[in-house]
Amino acid sequence: MPVDRNELRKTITINKNEMFKQISDRRSLEEITILSANEFRPVSEEFKDSLSYYEHEWRRGDKFYKLAYDFYGNIDYWWIIPLFNNKPTEFHYKAGDMVLVPIEIELLLSEYGL
Repeated sequence: MPVDRNELRKTITINKNEMFKQISDRRSLEEITILSANEFRPVSEEFKDSLSYYEHEWRRGDKFYKLAYDFYGNIDYWWIIPLFNNKPTEFHYKAGDMVLVPIEIELLLSEYGL
């Protein structure tokens, strides 16, 4: 079962403000919970060198969730790829860039306490 990347996030506020009433009514919610941002430290080069990885040449139309499905069989692990490459979004890549896809994701998850 995939690790929930939101597991380490903290609740900043539970918002019942009138300003959000339109959103909460449309979604049939009584409140809106706002979570803190994940605070991942970049993967160190030393740790990256200790892991095996696939090399994938970034192509037009590539998405992290598609790569996660292709390499892991599960789209829920999409966030591992940008974390491992220290490039948080698809916009940080251009066609021809090499993307490293870690093979031993359990070791990477363990390193981050997940």
